[in-house]
Amino acid sequence: MSLSFREELISQIPALRLLMALGYTYLQPSEALALRGNSERLVLLEGVLAPWLRAHNVVERRGARVPFSESNIQAAIRRLRDEGEPGAGMADGLVAASERVYQLLTLGTSLAQAIDGDTRSHTLPR
Repeated sequence: MSLSFREELISQIPALRLLMALGYTYLQPSEALALRGNSERLVLLEGVLAPWLRAHNVVERRGARVPFSESNIQAAIRRLRDEGEPGAGMADGLVAASERVYQLLTLGTSLAQAIDGDTRSHTLPR
């Protein structure tokens, strides 16, 4: 009996299968690179993230569900991108930058939005 210790066989492929079973879509490396603007430095797939944020985040206001404005969707993406950019949000070090990104991903971000002429801060939760 021969045991294989190739990382893709013992960890990467099982993890990929699990994620796909949970509903994630596998992207070929070339597809992911194209969604990152053909730059290996950029980490966000903004063409995937923006539609997901639009579909999964609304402001609950007086029993109505109001979508976040496009400028707020872009502001949320920009905040996440700015924290994760190499060199940009890293002045305090990698651990501090990672904590800020984690907080943005788990707690969301507060954005001002006008609804019926009333401007208030609303949290884009995820």
